[in-house]
Amino acid sequence: MTKSDFFKANIEAFNIFRDNEIMLTVDQCAIFLNLHPNTIKKHIDKKYIVAVFQSGKYHIPKIQFLDRLTENLSYNSEIKSLIKDNVKALTVFNANATIFTIDQCAKYLNVHPRTIKNRIKTNTIESILRQDKYYIAKLQFLSCLTYEYENDIQEAS
Repeated sequence: MTKSDFFKANIEAFNIFRDNEIMLTVDQCAIFLNLHPNTIKKHIDKKYIVAVFQSGKYHIPKIQFLDRLTENLSYNSEIKSLIKDNVKALTVFNANATIFTIDQCAKYLNVHPRTIKNRIKTNTIESILRQDKYYIAKLQFLSCLTYEYENDIQEAS
């Protein structure tokens, strides 16, 4: 692999991560995977698809479908593998480094900010209060996904 290939892989990984680091609803996931919504729910129940159940609905990290997101890339297998590893690393880093406000969390989970406030009051969402503002760690919504990626990264090294 050339130095140029290495840099291209890093840029490609960042773009894939940036464009797909969102949560999907069951219906959006069904469209993305070309499956019926009931099939998506069955896959969630069987733990084939990672999802967080919050506010009465599932929130599905799109980034877990990394093979699907990278299948049309025109790179050799070595570079594709590096791209995938880099996306996984970005996911782990971002999940550990991101703190949401109530509005940012609501946007991420695709719910109303009032729902986030209610979940904070009922301790369903962990947060801290500083200077009359709530801060929410993103990691709690991706912990199962992040853990899997951390294991992948440790195995790869």
